[in-house]
Amino acid sequence: MRANVLVKNIASQGVMQLANLVMPFLTLPYLTKIIGPDKFGVINYCTAIVTYFVLIVNFSFDMQASRAVAQNSGDAYFINRLFSNVLYTKIMLFLFCSAVFGVLLWQLPQLQHERQVALYSFAILIGWVFTPNWLYQGKQQLSKVALFNLGAKILFTAAVFMFIHHKQQYIWQPLLLSISQIAAGVFSFVFAVRTFQIKLVAPNWKNMVKVLKEGSNLFFSMITINLYSNTTIIILGIFVTVTQVGYYSAAYRLIITAISLLSIPLTQALYPFISASFGINRNKGISDLQSIMPVGLLFSFMYSLVFFIMAPFIIPLFYGPQFLPAVPVFRMLSFVPFLVSVNSFLGVQALLNLQLDKQFFRITLTSAVLGLVTAVALGHFIGIRGGAISWLVAECCNCLFFYLTLKKMSIHLFKAEFFRYSYFKLVTIKAIGHLTKNVSLK
Repeated sequence: MRANVLVKNIASQGVMQLANLVMPFLTLPYLTKIIGPDKFGVINYCTAIVTYFVLIVNFSFDMQASRAVAQNSGDAYFINRLFSNVLYTKIMLFLFCSAVFGVLLWQLPQLQHERQVALYSFAILIGWVFTPNWLYQGKQQLSKVALFNLGAKILFTAAVFMFIHHKQQYIWQPLLLSISQIAAGVFSFVFAVRTFQIKLVAPNWKNMVKVLKEGSNLFFSMITINLYSNTTIIILGIFVTVTQVGYYSAAYRLIITAISLLSIPLTQALYPFISASFGINRNKGISDLQSIMPVGLLFSFMYSLVFFIMAPFIIPLFYGPQFLPAVPVFRMLSFVPFLVSVNSFLGVQALLNLQLDKQFFRITLTSAVLGLVTAVALGHFIGIRGGAISWLVAECCNCLFFYLTLKKMSIHLFKAEFFRYSYFKLVTIKAIGHLTKNVSLK
């Protein structure tokens, strides 16, 4: 039964994310052709800064709260209290972020020159305040999240074609993106309240502080992970031109899109499933991870290989010939999705579900520092290629440190019997069967 729920979540996520993949395919070539590499770089620079505020508002709820929901799914009182605490905490964090962003808006010259883009980009936080993805994830109803995301992307795609026709209209892109996320967030919030019969309780300052304390290690881990991926754009802005940042951003954006559409859905579907397995007992959790991990790794390796081979065709297809200088960077980053997948299994699925949040944070912090040092050192000498190398260095360090930590605990997730052709064939046949049954029922 649990396996059927997992396959259904992964299958529904896969179908929806395949549909989501069409949206960037439609908007990116159109948008970049109109606004050019320089304005594309401006938008991504502001987005890189706002991403940290999004992380603050979301805190570590997608991991911390979803894990709590998965392990207390039948306790209505617990869910109501958790939902209320998360909502009020998000509102408090949003007010804090607004104050800090107001200071940055006046202090950073890059934001002062593009104030409208910065403000429109920051507005997306309103949507994330109300987005309860963590609840759907914990309840293992990720098909709902996929539908909401699909609706937001359709709204954004349609709006781009309706309102952006000249280079000067580049400022509308972040506003349209924020509006679509706000719409999706509010709708998913109302739907969750009605579907799960949520009853908000009065805000309690002590409970809010407790939520922040319990999730602090996970939160700082999420921050450090973004340090070596997202912050690279900001660092490169110091050493190279806005156009060069645009080239790097083009490659970066495609990799992030691939991770969002192909890797993250698998992680989100597996996390509550594996969490429930560890809730039964440790050996059950490890056993499930050992059997599932090879399939996920093979999938991520295959599409990373496709990116590497097809890079000279993918970049012009999405962005046009003016972005051809982004091809070498995209090729260098092509195996980042595979490394992210490895880190997801070893770090997120294993260490976090073993309640080793502190070890997870220490490892990601160490890797982030190494990645940032590499970005500064190489960014100065070889520009955007240095930025790509720094991301690879950080991900490889995570892989090594996660593996060594688990090995020290005598946990070996790589079992030869699950990496054989016969096993992959059996899993593929079962997955196709479940997917076919799912589609026919719908």
